[in-house]
Amino acid sequence: ANSMQYIFDKVRDNPQRIIFAEGEEEKIIRAAVQWRDNGFGKPILVGRVERVTELMKKMGIHDWQSIEIANAAVSRHVDEYIDYLYPRLQRQGFLYRDVARMVKNDRNIFASCMLALGHGDAMITGVTRNYTVSLDNIRRVIDTRPEEFLFGVTLVVAKGKTLFFADTTVQELPSAEELAHIAVKTAQAARRMGHEPRVALLSFSTFGNPMREKAA
Repeated sequence: ANSMQYIFDKVRDNPQRIIFAEGEEEKIIRAAVQWRDNGFGKPILVGRVERVTELMKKMGIHDWQSIEIANAAVSRHVDEYIDYLYPRLQRQGFLYRDVARMVKNDRNIFASCMLALGHGDAMITGVTRNYTVSLDNIRRVIDTRPEEFLFGVTLVVAKGKTLFFADTTVQELPSAEELAHIAVKTAQAARRMGHEPRVALLSFSTFGNPMREKAA
């Protein structure tokens, strides 16, 4: 409870605009309402306005007017997003019309463009699609910093302990240098959350390599 309260207090002191990419899901709508009601910042739901408002009324949410709903079909920024994404993908076999279709029809792509162009501070997705698909879509739009490489951190609070697991989601076979980088950066994240880290390096396998690596 203390760990989570520390996080809540930090977020409340620095309100953020959170883009919820799957804004037509009831679970996501509840999360957006709680984000707003707890004073954490401004939620932005990505979805069809009629569908989202219909769900809110069905769920008994009456003050939904204060929650922004972003719809690619009517967004005044959609051409800006297409013009941003096309130069990134044109050398990968995508025509301009392909990119336009992606921005208008794929909510992860649309939400990632919002984030990349400063129309939000963070993005939440992954309820209706698996981790790999969601991450691949985001990486088409947003690059990591030149001095960094991408890895995932999972925070688990259980039995009086706060555990940070990295990386169980992105890097399957990191090199020794990459493993050291992951350990250092994860320890820094733990310190930012008020913990004094103790690092243990574990192997997820005692025999063989991941199936994904073998297939490649």
